[in-house]
Amino acid sequence: MWDFFLSHAQRDTSAHALGMYHTLTSEPHQRKVWLDGKMEWQDEAAMEEGIKNSKAIIAIFSESFPSSPYCRKELMWAIQYEKPVIPVIPSTMQSHIGRLVQKLPPHLRGIGTIEFIPLDRSKTERFEFGIAELVQRAERSTVAVLRQPRKSIVDEMQHEDGGRSKRVLETLQAIANSRFLEEYDKVLKALGQLPTSLLCLPDPKYKNLSTEGFPEPGYVHLNVEYPGVQAIHREPWIFLVNNFLTEEECGAALSKCYNGALQSGWASAQLAGQADHGHARVCDSLGMPHQEAPNIIAKYAKLFEMPSPHFESLQLIKYEWRSQAN
Repeated sequence: MWDFFLSHAQRDTSAHALGMYHTLTSEPHQRKVWLDGKMEWQDEAAMEEGIKNSKAIIAIFSESFPSSPYCRKELMWAIQYEKPVIPVIPSTMQSHIGRLVQKLPPHLRGIGTIEFIPLDRSKTERFEFGIAELVQRAERSTVAVLRQPRKSIVDEMQHEDGGRSKRVLETLQAIANSRFLEEYDKVLKALGQLPTSLLCLPDPKYKNLSTEGFPEPGYVHLNVEYPGVQAIHREPWIFLVNNFLTEEECGAALSKCYNGALQSGWASAQLAGQADHGHARVCDSLGMPHQEAPNIIAKYAKLFEMPSPHFESLQLIKYEWRSQAN
């Protein structure tokens, strides 16, 4: 078990990170510190394992930190494994905290609610004072843990397209404020709070859903200017689909979605992957015959967000109502 995991953008704060490493691992602190440059294995899996097995995460903010894919992933892992996060920043950039936090994706901006510790490397005693404050904060029982916002998909869409996807946003807001919120939370609990790849929502017009007699209208594609996301409105559902999953990732995500949502008895939808043998691969993952589309019980299911160019698209081809909740 590590005491601290140092998350930083190497191009900006490698000197700060190295200075922190040597100070924290030496007298009087003698802490175990995970720093990529000091590890035998420095790949993504090693980073995630380091986060998972650390008591606290130190996020060294800099100009490049908010846009760094690795720094973002490390914050997401901190959320996933519920690790305390202690943000620090070079004292020369202390006035830029708000601007840097706003450069993060909306679902990670909660770090802005945590007090940043300034680190001044101009004098040794000032730097060591900042390190001592960091260690003291880590020993408190009230160290902040980042949380995934409940409505991050709405926030992200508003951020990315300036609110132009009015119809979908209004629908999401209506659902968030309706009786469906309780059911939504149940599914999130079953599946875990994961970044959204597929979000399947009921149209608020259909308040009293029955088990038979559903209409069979055609697809209506909505204009959603959100990178990598296609919105499909097919009454009584609205689907937001992320089009960048590999075949294996899609199968794993659907399997987790199926097993989790099955516990709550939600509606099902059938989904087929359009890629080289993608359909068969997805069916294999769920133990289903190749000629069938995988059956997903996913009324509000959130799947993994794992961008990849290999899986070109996901198409929802059929729905059916099998809820046991009503």
